[in-house]
Amino acid sequence: MPKTTEGKSKLLSFGGIKPLEKIILAKHLAIALKAGLDIVEALNALAQQTTSKRLREILTEIRKDVEEGKPLADSFLRYPKDFPSIFVDMIYSGERGGTLPENLEYLSLQLEKDYELKKKIKGAMMYPGIIFFATIIVTLALSIFVLPKITALYDSFGDDLPLITVIMLGAMNFVRNYWYLLLVSAAGIIGLYSLAEKFPAAKKVVDKMKLSLPILGNMYVVSQLTRLSRTLGTLVKSGVPIQAALQSLESTADNLVYKDLMRKTAEQVSSGETMYSILKEYPHLFPPLASRMISLGEETGNLENNLLYLGEFYEKELDGVVKNMTTILEPILLIFVGLMVGLVAVAIIMPIYSLSGSINRFA
Repeated sequence: MPKTTEGKSKLLSFGGIKPLEKIILAKHLAIALKAGLDIVEALNALAQQTTSKRLREILTEIRKDVEEGKPLADSFLRYPKDFPSIFVDMIYSGERGGTLPENLEYLSLQLEKDYELKKKIKGAMMYPGIIFFATIIVTLALSIFVLPKITALYDSFGDDLPLITVIMLGAMNFVRNYWYLLLVSAAGIIGLYSLAEKFPAAKKVVDKMKLSLPILGNMYVVSQLTRLSRTLGTLVKSGVPIQAALQSLESTADNLVYKDLMRKTAEQVSSGETMYSILKEYPHLFPPLASRMISLGEETGNLENNLLYLGEFYEKELDGVVKNMTTILEPILLIFVGLMVGLVAVAIIMPIYSLSGSINRFA
């Protein structure tokens, strides 16, 4: 496998290449090569068709490299921030084995499934987020715009406000007077999270927490198993040696806990250990079913198919996890919404009832 290098580039355009653009690139390159075009012609055609300035510049540079006799994989290797290791490794294996069109087709399918997986997880998180923020906004609107008008009328009668209304007003006055502190706190939390993502030690703590979260933790674990199993199976099926495939998996894993495990597995496999002997020691990351399937694949020489089966199995399980999570979160969200709206409603209604009594006494 070619070694990853940062590869200096003179390209000045900003912004990365979008996931969909990478999928289309791999798919169209495979189709062009199967149709009989050589690599230079295919790259030239794709460079002219793409609407991405960054991708057009990269493809033009890669075409020049190939015209000079450089391998396609080495040319893509110059852009590690734009193309993950799986991209380079599968092209390298295809060039060596004479199966480049097939490997590019496998690559496009893998990238597409990864893209759909991320969309699925984001979609699962979006619904609770929308409900939560909508509830907060409605609660704040009622408390800021409705409560003060009622309490002003209430004060004119000289009566004391109910306790719950006093508490709610105190909270709203705090928000009104110190809103900037809340904004700074929110920005600080977001900033700390973003900063933690850039430091491995801090990111590993965050990634561990993600895997341990109630309800959501299981979804993160299953999504990692889906992606890792399918990617590793695709790499091995494309002719990439198992150690190189594990190293590629390490560089593409987005969770540092799994990234460290893949690095350890790659190191011990290079020393003669089996994947099963390593992964079975981490049942919280690789359940017994996964490690046993890998063991069976290693023993029978059918590792790639077993890994691809695991990827399909966990993808279906992820669908179930997402549905179950939605089922569990819905009543929790309803209770939360009911409590928030109920508190505001009581804080508004109690003074109204008290006012009616005061008006009768005044009359």
